[in-house]
Amino acid sequence: MAELNVEDKMVRTTVKLRLKISSFYSAIYSSLSHNESDMVEKMEFCGKNMYYNPKYIEALESDEVTFEAMHLAVHIGLLHVVRLARKKQTRKSVNYKLFNIACDLIANSLLYEEFGVGPERPVTYIKMPKGEFFCSTVSVDTDTVEDLYEYMLSQMDNDKDFITVRGKKQLSDYDNMQNYAELKIDKKDIENYTPDINTTEMSDGVADADAVERQSRQMLNAAYMKSKMMGDGAQAGVGGVGLAREVGKIMSSHMDWRKYLKRFCIKMKESEASFATPDKRMYYQSLIYPGHSKKLSNEIDNVKICFDTSGSISEDDLGRFLGQVLKLTTQYKVDADLICWDGDVESVTNLNKKSTLKNNKMYGGGGTDPSCIFRYFDSPACKRKPYVTIIFTDGYILEEGLNNPSWGRKYKDTLWVLTKDYNRDFRPPFGKVTEVEQ
Repeated sequence: MAELNVEDKMVRTTVKLRLKISSFYSAIYSSLSHNESDMVEKMEFCGKNMYYNPKYIEALESDEVTFEAMHLAVHIGLLHVVRLARKKQTRKSVNYKLFNIACDLIANSLLYEEFGVGPERPVTYIKMPKGEFFCSTVSVDTDTVEDLYEYMLSQMDNDKDFITVRGKKQLSDYDNMQNYAELKIDKKDIENYTPDINTTEMSDGVADADAVERQSRQMLNAAYMKSKMMGDGAQAGVGGVGLAREVGKIMSSHMDWRKYLKRFCIKMKESEASFATPDKRMYYQSLIYPGHSKKLSNEIDNVKICFDTSGSISEDDLGRFLGQVLKLTTQYKVDADLICWDGDVESVTNLNKKSTLKNNKMYGGGGTDPSCIFRYFDSPACKRKPYVTIIFTDGYILEEGLNNPSWGRKYKDTLWVLTKDYNRDFRPPFGKVTEVEQ
């Protein structure tokens, strides 16, 4: 059999992922734009782009290229770039190489648990290249990237030439990976290590972690929908274990929507300019410019609260929606509009008083199309565009109508609050998702 060239290996990887291994990995990997580049040492991703050095691919076996592609898919699926951006926000300095190694350990442990591939343990279609960081006691179920990073970082300034890594996973006495229970990493190897999570976008200061997370979640949403359209495909992984399960946990993670709303509005208040706090940097020009306002109030301004009043929403659901918003108006002074919608916007009421909310009639009962909300926002009828939008729904909606790129930009600060019996397949193309409190 003739030796495969670089292009053949890349194409074969795409085909193997789709037809032989996992439609979910395939969907994530194929969502990236693949670019050949001599500027990278191996294979790495940045945003929606994947870059590979042809010389590195040429030196690998075909099954090793497949492993590298799946390794990147795990980084994307577990939001490792988002974790790095969050760490950058909370720390003045971050050892990028060490943090990426912590991500590698988690990614490789997941691939081992899902497919059985490990050091010197190839499986059908997949082989781990030499030099990958692997520790058999590290597991996505027991360890976190942040804990591994902090543990390794604490060893960097000691007088030893190496650091050790041992995870929290307990191995049985008969586990055939006992030899990898503890990993020693030479500090020189850390210095020479090339990260595969490209941090170019973060190198000039603190990254906007929220923006990084929005982009990453949009990619995962798109990959999820694409894998569904592909069908189940070939699934070589062990049932109940693996990337799809972990991504499902991430995408369904919940939050207190009222705290999220308050936190967002505080951020807006902090960014407002005011002449009451002039910018002292401009004094030398003998001019007065407004500075950032430091005053935080108990007010929440310009919010659109949208109730799904379609036929699939029960009276109990509407009661819970109202109860949630009443709690909000008790905690804060709220300037918000209550919008009732089904297939169209049925009513818009300003909630300047609690009595308005309690006495408000709920119109609707038809089909469910949330795109009507954003069409209303774009129309002249909506005099004040929202700072943030809260949509209460059961998720049984037409998602296709939401695929408007301009809405993802203009109304990215949207929170979908779902009923107890919500549609588990609901994946909005923008915004965050949580459940209504029972």
